[in-house]
Amino acid sequence: MAFEPSGDDLDLLFEELGISPDEVSGELLSIIQQELTEVGHSLDDATAAEIKTLANTALLNAYRAENVIAAAGTDPDAWVYLGPNDDAIRPFCKELVNKYVTPDGITKLDNGTGMDPIVSGGGYNCRHVWAPLYGTEQLEEFPPASVEAANQAAAVG
Repeated sequence: MAFEPSGDDLDLLFEELGISPDEVSGELLSIIQQELTEVGHSLDDATAAEIKTLANTALLNAYRAENVIAAAGTDPDAWVYLGPNDDAIRPFCKELVNKYVTPDGITKLDNGTGMDPIVSGGGYNCRHVWAPLYGTEQLEEFPPASVEAANQAAAVG
C-alpha cells in the first residue's frame, strides 16, 4: 500500500526516516532555497504554493529514497510502481502505476523533470512509490510496464 503523507503523517515520516522534525526543517529549507534558485526565484518572491510544492516534493523524495536504501543489497528482480490511479495522475505515472519495471529499465526512465524517477517518481508532488519485487511469484502479481511508453508520455504531457 502506498504511503501518502498528510500534515498529520509528517511526524511519523520523520520518525521512520530516523530524523527529528527540527533537522528536517533546516534541511528542507535548504532544499527549497536550492530549488527556487534553480528556477530564478528566492524565498522572498516565491508563492506559498511554490514553497508547499517544493516541500512536499522533498519529503516524498526522501520517503522514496528511503525505500531504495532499504532495498539496497537485496537485488530486487523488479520494482513495482504503486499509488493512486485517478484524475490527477500524470501521463508518465499512468503508464507505470501498478506495473513493474526491471532494475535496468528504471535506469532508462525519464519523467521529463530532470529528476531521477526512482527517487522522484513522476516529478513534483508525485504520490507514487516504488516497491521492490522478488521472485517469479511476486512478479506474476503485476504486469510489466513499457519504459518507452512512459518516457513518451512524459515528453508529451
